[in-house]
Amino acid sequence: MKTRPLYRTGICIAFALTAVVAGSQEPDVLTIEAVVHRAVAVDRTLMSLERRAAEQADALGIGRYRDALRLTLTGSLSGRLPDAPSYGGSGTLSAEVAILPQLSVTGAIVSRLPADGLQGRPSDPVTGEVGVRFTPLADAGGRSRDELALAETERRLIETARRTAYTAASRLLSAVAAHAEVPLARERAAIADARLEQTRLLSARELATSVEVANAENAVRSAANAVARAQLDAARALDSLAQLLQIAIAPAELPSWERLDLERRVADAARERAGASAEALAAEAPGAVAAEFALASARLTEMHTRVFTPQLTLSGSFGIPASTYSAEARFSVSAADFDRGRKEAAVEATETASIALDNAQRTARFAIDQALLDYDIATRAVDAAVRSQALAEQELARVRFRNERGEATRLALRDAERVVSEAIVAVESSRAAALRAWLAVTLVQLQ
Repeated sequence: MKTRPLYRTGICIAFALTAVVAGSQEPDVLTIEAVVHRAVAVDRTLMSLERRAAEQADALGIGRYRDALRLTLTGSLSGRLPDAPSYGGSGTLSAEVAILPQLSVTGAIVSRLPADGLQGRPSDPVTGEVGVRFTPLADAGGRSRDELALAETERRLIETARRTAYTAASRLLSAVAAHAEVPLARERAAIADARLEQTRLLSARELATSVEVANAENAVRSAANAVARAQLDAARALDSLAQLLQIAIAPAELPSWERLDLERRVADAARERAGASAEALAAEAPGAVAAEFALASARLTEMHTRVFTPQLTLSGSFGIPASTYSAEARFSVSAADFDRGRKEAAVEATETASIALDNAQRTARFAIDQALLDYDIATRAVDAAVRSQALAEQELARVRFRNERGEATRLALRDAERVVSEAIVAVESSRAAALRAWLAVTLVQLQ
């Protein structure tokens, strides 16, 4: 099967997979880029997967030669009473390296200490031997399994980095949006207080009823509760982001809407959406890719599973400096080597994995279609918020004009200014939601 490339987290994998959050990283500033980079860098699961991938790659490369070397030291002491004991020993450096799945090369260098100790003078204190071993009936899929295991680790690395990138960007946007609601809630509370004071003055002049006063008091209490909820939501959102990044973050460190530049990012996402293919996105969905790897593993197992598995070994060696040689053929078989159910189980596992892949691809396509629909709905919400902002600004201009002519109160002007401020925050919040929706598509975080 065709495997995906491995993007190292050091270059921020999320940016290699989507251009929406691409940009320069500025240290000590909480931009989307910096937050994603930090989250990916401190993710312990990613660290573990990177170590595993490095170990698996090493085992497929130079590591298999290094690990094949073995040093064996032996010593012996023997004798017969009352005679003096004799002793001897040897050191052997050996290796067996597979150059093909069923063909390996062996070698050994042996240094011997004579049985009568250091006083002896053996004719060949150091000997060597080279040979080959061929096992034509052995399982030839070992290296292919190791390569597939490495590709699977790389897949999990990419998937985890995507998920972390999405989570980091989403939490930053949520924190900024939550903190933007706090001053709006406070302004609404201040206006409610002013309206209550005004209503009480009117009531004192018998121009307002007791019911209107009670309603104004309830509005003040509701506004105060809204401020408390907004502050709590903002604190929770900031704490969630800080835990993910494993750093302390003050509210003042959060970027402004202008710093996030959401209008440009949403425009970039819209251009990508125009050229996006649901089929291509579904093919990269975690569930579909995982099922694809599972099918490849099942097919590999089926390919190298046989009903009859006897053992046949052909070997030959040549010794130096004595110029000795040997050849050997060994064949062994037992009743346990014949197992028809083993092959049938492998075929059934492949069929099951194939069905699972079809189901995973259909599920992924439905999820992608839903994610694209969510994004389209989010972009329409942005358009609606922009129109609402324009209407609010028009109303503010009208109220300001009437206030200058003495036809509208200062409180009405303040309320109109509040509506415009809320409309501006609503536009930015809707843009943040649209960006999150697109990141959910491109980073394949479709839970």
